[in-house]
Amino acid sequence: MKSLSTPILFFLLACFLAPFTLMAHVPQVAVSARMQQQGLTFKSTYIWSAYFKATSNEDLLAQLHLFQIEEVFLSPGAEDSDKIRSFIALMKANGIRIYRLIGENSYVQKDNGFQDLKKKLINLKAVGYTGVHLDVEPHALSDYKDNLNLYTNRFNELIDSTKTWCNYQQIDINISIPMHTQASTAILLAQLNIPAYIMAYENPNVLKLIQRTVDLRAQLQDNFVWVLRTIDYASVGQIADVQTTLQQHGILKTGIYELKTLYQGFYIP
Repeated sequence: MKSLSTPILFFLLACFLAPFTLMAHVPQVAVSARMQQQGLTFKSTYIWSAYFKATSNEDLLAQLHLFQIEEVFLSPGAEDSDKIRSFIALMKANGIRIYRLIGENSYVQKDNGFQDLKKKLINLKAVGYTGVHLDVEPHALSDYKDNLNLYTNRFNELIDSTKTWCNYQQIDINISIPMHTQASTAILLAQLNIPAYIMAYENPNVLKLIQRTVDLRAQLQDNFVWVLRTIDYASVGQIADVQTTLQQHGILKTGIYELKTLYQGFYIP
């Protein structure tokens, strides 16, 4: 029996692998189609540095358009680069607001942490961001419970100083907050008219979360966005049901954490 020629071997190998290659792309396409059928749209989303670096700006734009995202909170992993500036320009050209996400907890680990934060604010304005998205989490510090009042006061001062600076520089500010945010912080955010993004994570029972946040939402005076986390839900259908329930309770604006898991789809029904 004669041996097969190299071209024929490559052809047969390609035929054998083709179904597996196609299967590797099915989940992403299927999830995207399901989300479109469900009518899922989100006001905002987060993009982390690894995904930002690994994905072209054009592909990121296409993904944002798919879910009608209006604003992006970007943690780029660098202060400035050609890719960052090009992405900012692309977002603005397409009517999408682009915020520099800043989440270092060091800003509340000492008094007057704003002086350190100010350096990044100056840079993000120069690069061209729409504004800043604060993702500082004092509650994540190991001694937070023992120094609750201290950290709350520092956090409130940081928010107040940042808002004053942003007003003067004519750039936007918004902030992510946990469901157990202190009342003084929530009231301050309402007084300063800073949109708050409630991190409603870890519990897929949305009715419990709605009840849990009654006081917080009242303190914020409805100036908030309810943020879902993709990995908390087993299917696209669950996310659609959650959005429906939220709307029935007067919560109309939802964000999603985060773009990578949303688009790649770990939760086909």
